[in-house]
Amino acid sequence: MQPEMIRKNHMDVEWHEYTDENGQNTPVINASITEKASIIGRVGIMFLSCGTGAWRVRSSMNALAEAMGITCTADIGLMSIEYTCFDGENGFTQSLCLTNTGVNTSKLNRLEHFIRNFETEGKNMSGEELHSYLDEIERIHGLYSPAALGLAAAIDYIDKIGFETMQESELTLTKRALEGLKAIPKVHVLGSELAEEHTGILTFTIEDVHPHDVSAVLESDGVAVRAGHHCAQPLLEYLGVRSATRASLMFYNTEEEVDALVKSVAGVRRRMGYGE
Repeated sequence: MQPEMIRKNHMDVEWHEYTDENGQNTPVINASITEKASIIGRVGIMFLSCGTGAWRVRSSMNALAEAMGITCTADIGLMSIEYTCFDGENGFTQSLCLTNTGVNTSKLNRLEHFIRNFETEGKNMSGEELHSYLDEIERIHGLYSPAALGLAAAIDYIDKIGFETMQESELTLTKRALEGLKAIPKVHVLGSELAEEHTGILTFTIEDVHPHDVSAVLESDGVAVRAGHHCAQPLLEYLGVRSATRASLMFYNTEEEVDALVKSVAGVRRRMGYGE
């Protein structure tokens, strides 16, 4: 029995179907508004798929439209384009959407070459020839996947700040928060007494108050924490608690934010009706 093929959850655009019937030898400048618009829209969405900005996408679409004697307006988002082409008598509107995007400089360079030469060469080609040429460009793979590029950007960001700077800042904030929380009556910080062993994470309970209520009170003060099992039920059982509240600190947090956390925690029992 043959395994069932998984279908894509998006529509592929059959660009060659937008070309005029029996128009294989007709220059695109003499083609219908539909054929002209298909070239403009396809080039626009291809530019967008390379990770370039809306200005370059719109500029390329306008350059093609001007060369073919029509006008084009486009609404360009991060992953989509809605555009309308008009030749003075007829109009064509289409919405196009990407399933993913990423930087592809090889494809981008070929597309820019296509735009530069369209006025002298491209506009004299048929729509079928142009779409075949764009087929070749579309098959160009990027040197790196979006995931690899994202990882590279993250590594570069960390390198600029420096691990030592990050660790020093995180430890300073953790010490400040740990000292503040330990000074509050009926607040119990789980784990080590040493800030160095918390790696920026402080998990705590407040007597008589459920962690979800603690989280709600802190949220009303603009302090974001997590409450619950933290995907660590066996550890919580070992520590003798059913659930807890967790505050996570990083180098980009500030001492003022730590003080806001401690102040908000200090007021939880009173606001829940248990006194100080």
